[in-house]
Amino acid sequence: MIENGKKKLVDKPFSPNVNRWLEVKIDIEMKIIQDEYQTGQKLPSIVGLSKMYGIGNTTSHKILNALSDEGICLKKRGGDKSGYFVNPHVKEKLLITHENELRLKISEAVKYAKSLRIDDNELLQKFKEAWAMVNEN
Repeated sequence: MIENGKKKLVDKPFSPNVNRWLEVKIDIEMKIIQDEYQTGQKLPSIVGLSKMYGIGNTTSHKILNALSDEGICLKKRGGDKSGYFVNPHVKEKLLITHENELRLKISEAVKYAKSLRIDDNELLQKFKEAWAMVNEN
């Protein structure tokens, strides 16, 4: 989805207050989890990412290097086969990482609800309402 000349991330799994480069990095990770980028597939180039997300080449380079440093993608140099490629077996690692992040966010939400004196039944109802709102979109 394009908004104001920049690609809007539709499914943000984390806080809207994260840095833009981290937001894009997480979006790429989610695309790997959802099989939009498959094992061995070449990721968009630095220029390609810049155009897709409306970010600078330096930011795109930072994102691809971070993905490479974390073992999410493999950096290949030379000839027609150069670029960044999705690392085999990385999907399971990403699922575990993002599920752990989800547990942390839920734990924070529970602590916040307790501080507001919201009981477990009311909190479950609020989660159901939020789930329904997300599924409407």
